[in-house]
Amino acid sequence: MRQVPHSRYSYLLIGSGKLARHLMAYFDLLSIAFLQWDRSKEKSDLENKVTQVPKVLLAISDNAIEDFAKEHQDLFNEKTLIHFSGSLHIESIISIHPMMSFSDSLLSLKQYKEIPFNVFSKDMALSELLPELENPSFLISEQEKGAYHAHLAAISNLPQWIWAESSDYWKSLDFNSKHFENFLLRSFKNAFEHGFAGVTGPIARKDQNTINKNINDLKEENLKHLYKEFNSLYEKRIF
Repeated sequence: MRQVPHSRYSYLLIGSGKLARHLMAYFDLLSIAFLQWDRSKEKSDLENKVTQVPKVLLAISDNAIEDFAKEHQDLFNEKTLIHFSGSLHIESIISIHPMMSFSDSLLSLKQYKEIPFNVFSKDMALSELLPELENPSFLISEQEKGAYHAHLAAISNLPQWIWAESSDYWKSLDFNSKHFENFLLRSFKNAFEHGFAGVTGPIARKDQNTINKNINDLKEENLKHLYKEFNSLYEKRIF
């Protein structure tokens, strides 16, 4: 990843995973001067780089953030520390969360600019923490942080798991994937527009004979189990 040559760097970005790669790509597109370090590099390199920046961005896994900060607290004493976990609260480290599901594919500048960054302290604003970014930002209280991230994880990862379970079947058919994509997007649009009323098919009709046949015809055991569970939960739902 290219690092912008500059006599004064704005940030030291620590990490090399998906989030770090996307942040580096975004910073590059905006010509933000930054340095990068990860555990594959020497500690002396970290010591050198941290002296050149006012802010340190911890784009590392949740379970490593607090220990890493404590391990290097002498280096970070006079720095502004920012982490990007949507669920973790550490008293001494500022937390912001980009509301995006990052894949291995990098995004365009327009796509990066549209990502909301949620801030978890009323005393801070995105314009203060990352002033070069003009992304939309929202304040979410510390008390809501756990529920916020749990709901994001559920709505983003559970559908992906279901699609992945079904992918081998769809690949076995001579089927244009674009049509399948359109079907999924329409289903999501129904959910956004109509909530539970957007559910269609035999579950919405309470057509148990067809539901049983669907479950029997599914080839993946995990999908059979999920279908049964969803039908049971839908039946108990009070509308």
